[in-house]
Amino acid sequence: MNQILPEKYGIETSILDTSDPENVRAALRPNTKLVHIETPANPTLKVSDIATIAKLAHEANPDILVSVDNTFNTPYNVRPLDLGADIVIESLTKYINGHGDALGGSIATTKARTDQIRFTAQVNFGGIISPFNAWLINRGSVTLPLRIRQHNASALAIAKHLESLDVVRFVAYPGLESHPHHEVAVSQLARPDSGFGGVLSFGLDTNHDGYNRFVSKLNVITSAVSLGHDESLIVFLGEDDERQYLYPPEFHRGFFRLAVGLEDTDDLIRDIDHALVEAGFEV
Repeated sequence: MNQILPEKYGIETSILDTSDPENVRAALRPNTKLVHIETPANPTLKVSDIATIAKLAHEANPDILVSVDNTFNTPYNVRPLDLGADIVIESLTKYINGHGDALGGSIATTKARTDQIRFTAQVNFGGIISPFNAWLINRGSVTLPLRIRQHNASALAIAKHLESLDVVRFVAYPGLESHPHHEVAVSQLARPDSGFGGVLSFGLDTNHDGYNRFVSKLNVITSAVSLGHDESLIVFLGEDDERQYLYPPEFHRGFFRLAVGLEDTDDLIRDIDHALVEAGFEV
């Protein structure tokens, strides 16, 4: 965005916080071609109002395309095309595959646009999934609704539990009523039994050593990057992250991104509490 597109292709870009639609309105220009949003945002879990942003963009210029990275939500929880978006991308590597063993991505849009992508971008730039990865992802996608219901339920229970602990400085999860964009997140749900995904972020009232002590005591949750797998994964972020200028102030002292897996919910909560106690925190 900051180097390759402008320097190599002459494409201007503006990076902004899309959780406030007014930021999008202010950034639109006569030559704007695409508005791309990721919601919930990784790793702050800020939620962007897809319908409002799509309306703003299309009213400014009907030719502007609105693209949404829907990886955190999955199509089970939120369907951006129904909210006015033109293009939806999903990292198939994450929830849709669900097993952490295949790489892939998808684009959902009109046939005319997929034809354009297939016959120009794919031919010139690659991006064609391998047959084996496609088979693995197709196999995993069959259980998506069942898995997402469990991710949703466990993540909400864990977020509520973390919010009740004095040692936890903040919890960012759209399913919590305390989340600043909770009502927007609720308004975007695709179905009555949809939820808010399996990823949350939280900060402890401690220093870097305290975060390390906590992670070292976890037994069920694995310290690793990625998300959307059957196992719960936790990663420490924030202190030296180059994107920190986009983070709310509470994130600046360091925080965890927790991708809740399919383990028993009570086991995960007990693992967190056990690790906190063993690391020297009061629970």
